[in-house]
Amino acid sequence: MASKRVIIQMRHYFIYGLPIAGLLITLILIGYFVGIEGYSGWRVWLYCALPLIINLLIALPVWLYFKHKK
Repeated sequence: MASKRVIIQMRHYFIYGLPIAGLLITLILIGYFVGIEGYSGWRVWLYCALPLIINLLIALPVWLYFKHKK
């Protein structure tokens, strides 16, 4: 029973926690580099979006695994 609960909590972390954390970090980086420092260009936007992209790439296989497991 406890192991099923841990798996459910892990699933919620990977499906909801990682993308939201990546989005928050991305917004903080955009606010700092673009808003405060005034940098511009596609490299800055890519650098700011990397946490979101990486967290989505980590969460996507886990989401697909749990979706097909049902």
